[in-house]
Amino acid sequence: MTTDEHNKTLGILQLVYGGLHSLLLVLAVVFTIPVIYTLINEPGRSAPPFGFFLLAIGVGALVSLLFILPSLVAGYGLLKRKTWARKAGIVAAILMALNIPFGTALAAYSFWFLSGRGAQLYVDESARFARYALGDAPPPPISDWVENDRRGEREQVYAPPAQPPDWR
Repeated sequence: MTTDEHNKTLGILQLVYGGLHSLLLVLAVVFTIPVIYTLINEPGRSAPPFGFFLLAIGVGALVSLLFILPSLVAGYGLLKRKTWARKAGIVAAILMALNIPFGTALAAYSFWFLSGRGAQLYVDESARFARYALGDAPPPPISDWVENDRRGEREQVYAPPAQPPDWR
């Protein structure tokens, strides 16, 4: 696979991971609230504090969102080739590594790609020129357009458009 294909695959996998976990979070909240309501309204028992249960659900949902959001943000950034996507992907991979086995496998793939060939996709151009100016790196590649312009091959001569045929 090419670097672009790996990038696209990783972005889609990050979004699928985040979307699946978001769906599971919504289902957990939706199915937990009726259980709590049943516990509170059970006849013959003293009612446990409803506020405590809501607080526990809220804290659990917030912690889950802290693990889900980085993968969604990283997936979007990878697909759109944003300059910050590599850093977001690494942060998301660190958090995904805690979810054994699928999160760990996706984290390993993320680390492999974002620290290897994928790192070149997200190198900031200004940093590359700054390293060259300091003498730490070779000169950045010159695009074909600039090189051809230097040789004068891009010079165009004006040619008037062809006249349409006379149909009279």
